[in-house]
Amino acid sequence: MKFATLADNLLKRSTVKTPAMEFGTLHESDAADIYAATYDVELFPVGFIINPMRIYLDCSLDRPVNDRNHNEMGLLEAKCTMKESVSDVSYLRVVGEGLQLQRSHQYYEQCMGLIGAMWCDFCMMQK
Repeated sequence: MKFATLADNLLKRSTVKTPAMEFGTLHESDAADIYAATYDVELFPVGFIINPMRIYLDCSLDRPVNDRNHNEMGLLEAKCTMKESVSDVSYLRVVGEGLQLQRSHQYYEQCMGLIGAMWCDFCMMQK
């Protein structure tokens, strides 16, 4: 295979866009704004991140979080669902009166493992 063909194949982006993906993309910033107002934190937009200690690890984060009240930096991962109830989302589990991201799901690894953050809030917004 020629290098140009290989590079072309590696750089091709998926054009699959489901209604659920479009909904999530459209409302992610709304979820982040509600989170910031609720918890009185400062959010920073960010894009693609490569772990400098492990350059083979990368991900696209939603927002770094500056918790001014506790002088801490963390992460926000915002997901927006078209499901009728967030309890219907397969990667969440009910814990007491709340919901928790399942540690076995790839979102958990993305939030905690790839970046090595001390904490990450997982914010869900439903339709």
